Amino acid sequence: MTPEKILSCPARVLSQAQREQYFEVGYVMVENLIPANVIDQLVDTTDKYLDRSRSVMQSDDTFDDRGRFIPADQIQNFQFTFGTSF
Repeated sequence: MTPEKILSCPARVLSQAQREQYFEVGYVMVENLIPANVIDQLVDTTDKYLDRSRSVMQSDDTFDDRGRFIPADQIQNFQFTFGTSF
């Protein structure tokens, strides 16, 4: 189906504006799709893993030491191996 054909059908889940945005820019933002408490849990879990990873000196069942975390204050001067810099 073409975008025009899809957009001609009634909107069921997303609003018509969200559907149009998707076809215009390739994505749509859905506010509050994931509850705040779930986001908080994800952030907490990620923070715990980041903290634990800082002491890892070799790969184990949880961490792969081939990539290291970079302090936030150093990111703007960091350049990835594929040439993208921040």
